[in-house]
Amino acid sequence: TLDPGEITPKIYDRKNNSSSPIVNYGSYLGEAGGAPVYDGLTLLRPITEDLTLPVGNHQMLQNVVVEPGVTLTLEPGASLKSAPDLKLQIAGNLVAHGVTGARVEFASASPTPQPGDWYGIEVITGGSVDLDYARIEHAVYGIDFNGGQGTMRHSLIRFNTHGIYVRANSDPLITDGNEITANSYGVYVIGNGTAADNPVPVITGNNLYDNSNYDLYTTDFGDPQSVTLDITGNWWGTADPATIESQIYTAATSSPQVDYSNYQEAVIGQPAVSISGVSLQSPVLHPLAGEQAQGLFSLNRAATVTLEIRRESDNAVVYQTTESHPAAGEYPIAWDGRDNQGRLMSEDLYRVVLRADDGVDYFVYDAPNPGGVGGVSGSVPSRYNAYANEFYKISVNMSQPGLLSMQITPNGGSAFYTFKEVFYPAGQHWLYWDGRDPNGEIIDVPVSVYYPAPPRVRSTAIYVADTAPSITGTGAAPSIEVKSDPYLVSHSYEQQTRMAYQISNDAQVTFSLLPPGIVDPQDPSAIVLVDNELQQANDGTGDPIQHEVEWRGYDLADPNAVLVGEEGAYTFAIQARSPETGESTLYRGIVNLYR
Repeated sequence: TLDPGEITPKIYDRKNNSSSPIVNYGSYLGEAGGAPVYDGLTLLRPITEDLTLPVGNHQMLQNVVVEPGVTLTLEPGASLKSAPDLKLQIAGNLVAHGVTGARVEFASASPTPQPGDWYGIEVITGGSVDLDYARIEHAVYGIDFNGGQGTMRHSLIRFNTHGIYVRANSDPLITDGNEITANSYGVYVIGNGTAADNPVPVITGNNLYDNSNYDLYTTDFGDPQSVTLDITGNWWGTADPATIESQIYTAATSSPQVDYSNYQEAVIGQPAVSISGVSLQSPVLHPLAGEQAQGLFSLNRAATVTLEIRRESDNAVVYQTTESHPAAGEYPIAWDGRDNQGRLMSEDLYRVVLRADDGVDYFVYDAPNPGGVGGVSGSVPSRYNAYANEFYKISVNMSQPGLLSMQITPNGGSAFYTFKEVFYPAGQHWLYWDGRDPNGEIIDVPVSVYYPAPPRVRSTAIYVADTAPSITGTGAAPSIEVKSDPYLVSHSYEQQTRMAYQISNDAQVTFSLLPPGIVDPQDPSAIVLVDNELQQANDGTGDPIQHEVEWRGYDLADPNAVLVGEEGAYTFAIQARSPETGESTLYRGIVNLYR
């Protein structure tokens, strides 16, 4: 893994026990035998003498304090990324001066970063920061002025819980074209209730908009009516005063006055590249049916965009393509369910990740995992009969898209899942169970059925479905069982039975009959009626083909060669393997034989 959030818990060191040493696992590799992910320094301890981080990729694996009187300098193009939950605390000085096209970066080391991954930069009493053309992302506090001071210019503060947090006794200057967007709170100013300690930041000439809660939030001032914050000359994403006021929180009795006059009527400078409006037509993809996953995204300016398809189970990139877009606009998303070598992906949950780069900044759109669970409801059926090829079937309603499971617990037995965390879109769906345990044996005792609340999925989820052929009867849903007609046969009267089935995709099919007590199609006693035959799913007009197998109880070439003599419930097993994907489906049904 490249994710320090997965590496760190596997290392027992100082974070777990004060008698353990600090372990430097930095310079970890991008792949087995590959190059290090980070080619720069690894920060693990307090910085006790002046240190400069040159252009390159540096990493922080422990909380780091810049001690009083000490200066940490980042040169243009230097990037410092943090393992989860860590803090860069400034008791001395932080100087980070980037230039256009080579910002200084402070961010999360996660391969798929999310807001709040790391604490952020904390400037405590006696500490000072000087930031120019910096980028601070995916922190709880992009920068936390906790009694310290500083100046911020031309910097990009986004994807944080709090973009800039200003506490008591801090009076930073935030000016000259900073872009503070896409945070939960843009600038959060909070005192301690004592008038002498009121924070008085100056926030002028910035782009301050599109923060999900408030662009500016103020509270807990002492003697608030005597304080007016200078928040003039900013672009709020609008020139409508009422809209601007709605983005500024001053409603608490402890909130100060805010002067937001001389607001701009257009963006200051050039906004950073961003992607928005990402949508998919359908979250389910049937690649063997020739479908493509399709969607749209909006780009705010000319940039190169990389589309990644990641598998949710291990976050692996299974497909990517890059395209240059000459202007702002709406552009398509398309994926055919295959990797870059043209191999069809297995049935699983994937997601879309988009990366934009305009040569100045980059932007990663990776929809957050919503967490939590949805709901599932339905009327439980009163009966089913595996011996008559009647499935347990239930129509359920998914309150929202999610990963549904069905758990069976036989009386006196152990619980098992008939399927686990399979994607279903919101709405009504039929679920089926053939009445058998995981080994294929019919369960002859009463069972209880449980549906755990389905985990929710991202808005960019794609479920690759039906890469293994499905096998059904000839009836319409919900009557999809493959029937033996009749299911009760007497050889004494020269009776025969017929099984008709359909397959969703062309497949190599083997049809076997198994004696009572045998459920494994590979058992030597299996009577093979169809042997690995390539069968078509549809005819020339696209209609499903009904495949039929008849069984008379003897070898048609030699009627005297009776194949079975034992009475009881015989299992018919249909195995269908996709020649394109190699994935297989096994269907079991019943025919009851009596002499």
